[in-house]
Amino acid sequence: MKGVNPMGQNEEGKLEKWREDYQDLPIPDQDLSDSVRKATHQVELRQRRQRKSLLSVAVVAIVCMIFVTTINVSPTFAQQIGKIPGMSHLVELVKFNKGHQLAIEHDYFEEINETVSQGDVSFTIDGVIRDQYGMAIFYTVELEEDDLFRTPTLNEAKIFKSDQSELQYTSYSFGGLNESSNGSYSGTAEIFTDEPIEETEFVFETEIRDEKFEVPFVAENQAEPVTYHLQESISINDDEMIIEEIAITPLRTEIIIDYATDNDWEYLNIEDLRLVNEHGETWASITNGISGSGTTDGKDIHYLQSHYFDEPESLTLEFSKFQAVPKGLDYLELDLENDEILHDPLDKFSDFTFRNGGIEIYLDTEDFHYYPLGRAYDSEGEEIDDHYSSSMSPENGRSRLYYSLNAESSDLPITVELNAYPHWIDDFNQVTIE
Repeated sequence: MKGVNPMGQNEEGKLEKWREDYQDLPIPDQDLSDSVRKATHQVELRQRRQRKSLLSVAVVAIVCMIFVTTINVSPTFAQQIGKIPGMSHLVELVKFNKGHQLAIEHDYFEEINETVSQGDVSFTIDGVIRDQYGMAIFYTVELEEDDLFRTPTLNEAKIFKSDQSELQYTSYSFGGLNESSNGSYSGTAEIFTDEPIEETEFVFETEIRDEKFEVPFVAENQAEPVTYHLQESISINDDEMIIEEIAITPLRTEIIIDYATDNDWEYLNIEDLRLVNEHGETWASITNGISGSGTTDGKDIHYLQSHYFDEPESLTLEFSKFQAVPKGLDYLELDLENDEILHDPLDKFSDFTFRNGGIEIYLDTEDFHYYPLGRAYDSEGEEIDDHYSSSMSPENGRSRLYYSLNAESSDLPITVELNAYPHWIDDFNQVTIE
């Protein structure tokens, strides 16, 4: 797997021409609003077809990142960063993601350096790592010296194609900003799609301090995924698990797993899923950005860091620790009127209350770093889709969970899906990939 050379001199002229064409393109406001509305609706429909909430995946990513303490970057990576003027802040942005590091080492990082200034704020797209199904956009926000006391934030970040239609994504992450120097902040935005991204010309649109920024950029790398079709059956405590496929792109590794319908247990997460090469080096879950797992077409999808550019002589998939509940019991049933837990598969929750538009409930451990609550449904089986925030924090040896919910208290119970649960089955397994 070989990298593609970053954007050179000939692309700079193309970018300038693209900027002019984009600014001159007349698109009525109503057409743009309809396009954005259509894209948002389609994303919502796709998300509702997934069993596990993308919000829970994001929460898992945030929680896991808190517990990462340190990671080394390779000398090759450090040397490659030194070749890119003004990009030393990238070390902080990618130090938790070995896939991003390998992409930079192999000249797959496309340098952009495109800046737009509004008032006392300058927004720069430093560069992009992209493949056929996603992109990681590295950016910098700079403030004037007399306005350093307020940390900037990005609002309503979107990516548009050259025809000004919004790029439709299945998952996204616009992380917080890291202060790289006095008045200079850096961050990363990641998006992923179901369908290949054929376009190479884009506009990153965001709002900072009530000012709108539109930054056109060109990103051309579209490396082909490397796919292993396995259909490997594994026995777990007399249940059957099938490793169907592993697809590796420069940005991440996707592992598709199915389970036999007659299993005794419902498997919610695999905590230590990892790929190991012949030197014992591992690629595990991504600890910032988009990570975790989801479900589509009834199958689980797990995302690991990418080893696309590593080219190992041998590769093994290893795992041993499964979060599981008895089959068909992966939910909570809650009585909102009487603040009562009617169903909890293994009695791990307690002290439930419903008030002020939200659920407060306690988990019997503070050493569980996955947000367990997923989608909520009313007594008719209709999704209560006004959920907008979640939180989880340790409190006196337990974990306090909050889950916003726009529901009325009634004598009819609601159900809340479990995306994670503090009960484990331990069973070590290995699958040889190559």
